[in-house]
Amino acid sequence: MFSRTFLFFLVVLLIVSNSFSAAGGGGNPPPPPCSGNNGQPCGNCGYYDCQNNCIGSGTCYPGTVEYGGSCGNCGTLKRTCGGTCGFSGTSSLEGSQDSVNAFENSIVGMVSAKEWKERSGASGGAVTELGGIGGFGFPSCYNCDWGAWECFNEGVCPAGSARCNNASYQTCSSGCQWQDAGTNADLDSMDFQCGDSLCDNVAGIYNATKADSETSCTDGADNDCDGTTDCADMDCKGSIAGTVAGESNASLADATVSALSGTMTQAAATTDGSGKYAMAVDCGTYNLVVSHEDYASLTKEGIVVPPQSRTVSDFISNHSLVPLGSCEADCTGAGDDTIHSSCEGIHGCSFYDSTAAQACNLARKGWFRMLYKGKPVKLVVASCG
Repeated sequence: MFSRTFLFFLVVLLIVSNSFSAAGGGGNPPPPPCSGNNGQPCGNCGYYDCQNNCIGSGTCYPGTVEYGGSCGNCGTLKRTCGGTCGFSGTSSLEGSQDSVNAFENSIVGMVSAKEWKERSGASGGAVTELGGIGGFGFPSCYNCDWGAWECFNEGVCPAGSARCNNASYQTCSSGCQWQDAGTNADLDSMDFQCGDSLCDNVAGIYNATKADSETSCTDGADNDCDGTTDCADMDCKGSIAGTVAGESNASLADATVSALSGTMTQAAATTDGSGKYAMAVDCGTYNLVVSHEDYASLTKEGIVVPPQSRTVSDFISNHSLVPLGSCEADCTGAGDDTIHSSCEGIHGCSFYDSTAAQACNLARKGWFRMLYKGKPVKLVVASCG
């Protein structure tokens, strides 16, 4: 009997004790219920905790891009918000499939629902996350802050700058890109601005290879880039010199020696008191004609003047001049095909005017003579004959 009574009393005591404990008597009060926002996103990649506090909010949201001023070569400053998203903490909520499905909406933009399911191990039963058994971890993005400024979409050069790229002159456009802008008049491999400023008129010769003078008078190249080539260059000039004799092989003064190329007089000289003459000419081949008022003219053909050389051609002995006969109607001397201004008015000889007489004196019929009167603008060209 005593044993039954004691057992009954013990059972009642346990029931009362449990009831008192459940009512909060003699212990800590139960925790308040979590807010409805628990686990929902807030701020910049943060989330609400059970007491409705926004946890883990940073200065920006991961993936956000901000642009600043200009930088570098036509670039724009750019920075991106970075952060690390994952799971932390545990919940006392039941880790059923329904609770997992309900929580997926709260982690959009932070971690994907697929990632949540894979990491939580949800399969309709309890959820385990970071050691939490019977609950699941809260998503969190932390270290959410702006990264360093970077120069975005930068060009390759400073606008307005210039360079020589493989002898090609280039300028940098307003868009900070190189573009060809050189001058190449001779169409060779180097632009004027990149080493061909002295020789852009001659293909294949550049500032570094330009000669001070025409180094060759037969290569067809303007070696010194002065605009003239070979025998046309002053550096290739030669000369003709000699002596002119008249009757009895005596030295003849005041005779005119003309060097002709075709019918054009290229140079002329007058003999001195000793009958000597000299004149500079371009290298080449000439016909020499010597004339005098009192003598019949004489011609030597095919006189060659090498570059930078002196050729001697004398009109003496068998090549000396003979006295002039009477004038003909065409103003030439008898036995002579040279025009003489001194024949004016003799046997019908006449000149257009005194200028024509001066220009054509000692010329041959068919020649063109040019007479300068101090300045090139007063050049007179006469057709003789």
